[in-house]
Parts: sequence; structure tokens; C-alpha cells
Amino acid sequence: MRILHTSPFLPYPPEDGGRLIAWNQIRGLAARGHMLDLVVPLRRPEDPGNVAVLEKIGRVHTVDIPARADALTAVSALGHNRSLRIERHALSDVSAAMERALAGEDANAPDLVFLDSLFTAYLAPVVRRVRPRTPCVLLQHNVESQVFDRLVERSDQGTLKLLRGWEAPRIRRAEREAAVAVDRVLTLSAEDARTMEALAPGCRTAVCGPGIPTYPGETIPPPAAGDTVLFLGSYRWPPNVDGARWLASEIWPLVRARRPEARLVLAGADPQGVIAPLADTALGIETPGFVEDAVATVRSAAVCVVPLRAGGGIRLKILEALANERALVTTTVGGEGLGLVPERHAAFADEPAAFADAVVSALEHPEGSAAMARGGRRHVEAEFSWDAAIARLESILEGVRAEGRA
Repeated sequence: MRILHTSPFLPYPPEDGGRLIAWNQIRGLAARGHMLDLVVPLRRPEDPGNVAVLEKIGRVHTVDIPARADALTAVSALGHNRSLRIERHALSDVSAAMERALAGEDANAPDLVFLDSLFTAYLAPVVRRVRPRTPCVLLQHNVESQVFDRLVERSDQGTLKLLRGWEAPRIRRAEREAAVAVDRVLTLSAEDARTMEALAPGCRTAVCGPGIPTYPGETIPPPAAGDTVLFLGSYRWPPNVDGARWLASEIWPLVRARRPEARLVLAGADPQGVIAPLADTALGIETPGFVEDAVATVRSAAVCVVPLRAGGGIRLKILEALANERALVTTTVGGEGLGLVPERHAAFADEPAAFADAVVSALEHPEGSAAMARGGRRHVEAEFSWDAAIARLESILEGVRAEGRA
């Protein structure tokens, strides 16, 4: 099958959840014999140097995005009462590149178009116009309107709360429009599929949960001595920023009062510099920024935490912690869609005192933490390997292709 795939960003290097999913999906589909054409915008100075990696997978159509293009498109969105977050990705140069890729010789025409994330859904009408008989799927990494609804609930009064409150209904409208413009909405969890079906009655969904590198048969060493607690994530994503601030301000002081030698490491890309100010020597909080070796960073921790109060989709950072056999403390929101059993696979807490109790308990009872970590690892190896994930995705896409365009 020939697949035309487009993302709102260059999916390599896979340094955050969205890129990790996109990279492994296109690489996995290519490995299974499918031909890929990739339309990718180049937004960052380092992007052109990474295109060659994608050219080993398929034909790549690049689009250079001027530095101010997103901002200009967002301003235009205000005049049309559309979501700023979504419309800033709706770039005419990408639409033109997509049209060129679709309008090629019939021998190279795609059998299916794969729109990676809501931020590429504006391209669905282009597909319909140029290749009206070609089926089109949309991967929803999250139900974005749900993420923003939760962020509004957690935001303090002020400009940010007002902006998020303004965005949420406009994102909801965009999601509803996108869901009925494609032949299938792919979600990362059954919960998100049900949410999309309720949001856009009549849309058709399919669940294609992601995978994670697993290490079957490998003996993973226990954590080194020391009370290192790790929150690893990309701080480009607002729910991670909210979670890190909540952890540092309301939870961590309670942990340190009982474990004064404990260290909290808030690691991950922080391009806006919003996490660095949380560093506090007196409280043992470190903010090293982006880490080259995520596996080594996870394995250096005694306990991994994912303190999310908003979000959607699947939290790959949870799967990474469990795949590397580390004790995990998260929230109900953090564990959604993963099938985790409390205390068998991970510890759950939604209030600061309870979350701090769970972290301290994991540090003070290493044997119990190790047993829970082993249970979490077994669960991830059984349910979230990339081989199984790509096989599920391939089956879904072949089914959509066989049905043809609605």
C-alpha cells in the first residue's frame, strides 16, 4: 500500500511523545513493506539536517516554514473566530505541497492519506478535492478540547485562564468538523474513541494504541542507592508544565519534610524556559533540561512520577518508566487508557498529600516498589510492544483502504 503521510512537525528526532509515535509508525509501516510519501514542514533550524533520515524510509516533500508564519496565521484565525492553537498550523505552503503530492502520476498515487494529529486536519478538504476516491484517516493523539477543558479547570484566574477558556470551545468545534471530514478517526485509547464519538456523532473511530521499546529477557538493574525521583517529559506540552509546577510547589515540600535527602529531577525539553526557574537547591529540585539518553535517565531514578492533572491520549512517559522496571506514581488522569491496576502496576494519587505519601512509601519500601515495578513491566511488555502496535495499525489502515472512500 502507498501511504501519503503528513505531520505538523518533522518527526525526527523522536524527542517528545508526538514525534515518537509518528516516527515509529512510519518506520514500522515501511518495515512491513508499505511505500510512504512524507509531507513535512521544516520549522526549526536543525530540521533540514534530519531530513536524510526520513529519506531512508520514503519520498520526502519538505516545506520551509518562515519563523513568523505561525504567528501570522494565528492572527488571521482571530478574524475568523477559529482556534489560535490549531489555525497557526494551517499554512498555505503545506497545503500546496500536499496538493502536489496528491496530484502526481496515477502510478504513484496514494492508496490512503494519513493525517497525523488534529493540526493537519485542515488538509482533509485538499485530499477530498484532488483525490476524492482516496480514503483519509486522522490520528488524534489527544482529544484536544478535553485537554483544554481540564487546563481551564486547573488554571488560576488571569490571562492564561481566559485564553484557554476562549480556545476550548473553538478546539471542540474544530475537532467535530475534522472527525466528520475523514473516513476514520484513529485514537490512542478506547476512552478517547468514546469521547470523539460523543463529540461528533456519526464519526467512525478505531483504536491504535502506541508501542514502546521493551526489553524482554533483559535483566534491568535495580536503582542505584539514593532517593532520586524523576519526572521526565517534554515541557512544550502545557499539561506537563502544569504537572511540574504542581509537583514542585505542593507535593515535593511534603516529600522533603519526610525524606530530606531526596532529589527531584524535572528533566526534558524546556524550550520556553518555564521549568528551569523551578530549580531549588534547598529543596533538592534539579532541572537539567533535555536529556540525550532517556533510558539511562529513567534507570537512574528510584521512583518515576507523572503528576498530570490534564491531558489525553496515552502517556508514553508512563510506559517508558514501566518498561524500564521503575516504580511509578501517577494520577487518575495520567493512567487513563493504559489498563493499569493500582498497586499491582503503579501507585495512584490525585491530591498533594496522597501523592507525597505514595512517593515516600515507594522510597521507604524498596522491595514492595520493585514488585510493583516488575508487574508494570510485565503489563507493558504484554500490551504495548511496537511490533503489536504496528500490526494493529496496519490492519486498521488496510481495512479502511478496502472499504474505500465514503
